[in-house]
Amino acid sequence: MANKFPLIIDTENGNRISELPTGDNLDLTGSGIINAASVLVNGSITTSSITINGQSLSAVAFSNNFEDLDNVPVGFSGNYNDLTNKPTQVTSTWDLTDVLGVEPNNGDVLRYNTLNGAWEPEALVLDFDLGNKTLQEIGNVIVTGDATNKFLKYYAGAWRSANVTYAEVQNAPTNLSQLINDVGYITTQGEDSQTLSFDGNSLTISNGNTVDITQTISYDGSNLSLSNSNTVDTGGLDVIFRTLRTVEGATTDITGSVFADDSTLLVDGVNGTIPGHVSIAELKNIASTSATYADFQAAIAAL
Repeated sequence: MANKFPLIIDTENGNRISELPTGDNLDLTGSGIINAASVLVNGSITTSSITINGQSLSAVAFSNNFEDLDNVPVGFSGNYNDLTNKPTQVTSTWDLTDVLGVEPNNGDVLRYNTLNGAWEPEALVLDFDLGNKTLQEIGNVIVTGDATNKFLKYYAGAWRSANVTYAEVQNAPTNLSQLINDVGYITTQGEDSQTLSFDGNSLTISNGNTVDITQTISYDGSNLSLSNSNTVDTGGLDVIFRTLRTVEGATTDITGSVFADDSTLLVDGVNGTIPGHVSIAELKNIASTSATYADFQAAIAAL
């Protein structure tokens, strides 16, 4: 079915009959449109009232105001007492089903007891004496064996007594060069190296120090003296030396050891040594085995 345009008498065109031009309005003053199956408009509809199935639209259709509705229910006053089917109000903790109905003392607190499944009044402990407690009583602390100088370290799910290993120290130095050389240790090969030499009478170190080990034995008639040692009171040796001096040009051998009046061994005839004095051979041996002059001094002092 095609759309048709109404025919009008065009008074501006010699009263000819023509279709209603676009932009003109069809004036139906005093008339109306009836039995129309539908009305399709592209703009707005302006009217004083709308009637649907014999009923006019009420004001709320245009105002969107709840108060314009008819037969609205009574609104809530905001008062809890105006409600119906209210739950029973709890005015005391004793009204709760999981609180034990026991008269509490002043300052008590509620503590849950799993044995009876209820909260019970109990005195509040303000002071807790740790004087007779140990770390072992803490659930996740395990101390075994001797704990002297040990620390608590957390591993394997608990705090345990253990030593701190060097590998666990953070930012620990790994090279000697990272340490502070506050005593002047030798840090470079060849640094402060010295050479010890012996020329038959003196021990010489490369930086200029010399030890004279030459000794002269002299006898003044009563005392036997070493140039680098103490004087020894020979006592009876005077008779021996005087006897030896009377035999001029003779070769004499003395066998056995020589002792002082207090039985001190002066000459060891068995080993051919003078007790308490260092032999040249022994000094040479110490010199050859000493790495530094300080080592040589220490070895001499230890004799």
